[in-house]
Amino acid sequence: MFTVGFESAIRRLQLLYGDGVLGVGPDGLAALKAARDVTAHGGQVSESTGDALFRVLVTLGTIQNALAQRLDSTPEEFWGAAWPTVEKALRQRQDDIKQQLAVSYAAARKRFAERTRDLDEEAIDRLLEQAGDRVNPSKNVMPRQCPVCSGKGLSVERPEQRVANRRSGTTVIHGWMATNFTCPVCHLTLESEALVNAAPDFEAWESADEHDLLEIWQEDMAALDSHDTEDFT
Repeated sequence: MFTVGFESAIRRLQLLYGDGVLGVGPDGLAALKAARDVTAHGGQVSESTGDALFRVLVTLGTIQNALAQRLDSTPEEFWGAAWPTVEKALRQRQDDIKQQLAVSYAAARKRFAERTRDLDEEAIDRLLEQAGDRVNPSKNVMPRQCPVCSGKGLSVERPEQRVANRRSGTTVIHGWMATNFTCPVCHLTLESEALVNAAPDFEAWESADEHDLLEIWQEDMAALDSHDTEDFT
């Protein structure tokens, strides 16, 4: 007899519903696990900074909201009297992300406008093409289109499964999720997965199935379980 560990429990849930089922990325899950380990093993939570505790609260609130719909529950039922505080924290985090994106997009548009002020449309297209030719993908760093200038930038990416509900049943879709983004033309920078997920007009996820890249996706996985192996046979 043994208990299912944090990482094993998360992985089992992701196998059933896809890697994005909890609404947070690996960094958020790692922070939550660290907080859980501290409290479970007698750590001094009071020594953590307010900002660190706020991030953990937002992560836990995001996860619980995602889980509630699968557990015949609601966030209000789970949090009880604490729900107004959690809801306020989630709204504040969303507002902070939207504001950060608005500032980043505006700054990138201004830089691009200044850089192309004296260029006609053909010259701008040539500029974007030449800049794209200088973008060098590497292992787990692949091109993404910039949502501001339409140039070619780079994102660090990780393998991710998604689950699609279709008439024929549930289908697992393999692909890669961008965890950041940098554009060499307008210098738009999305530093985290939270920003990438919320960024307007940005394609953060790319399907491996659509591009016949399943073998490459398999190589990117640290380990395959029987569920994944069946998908490749």
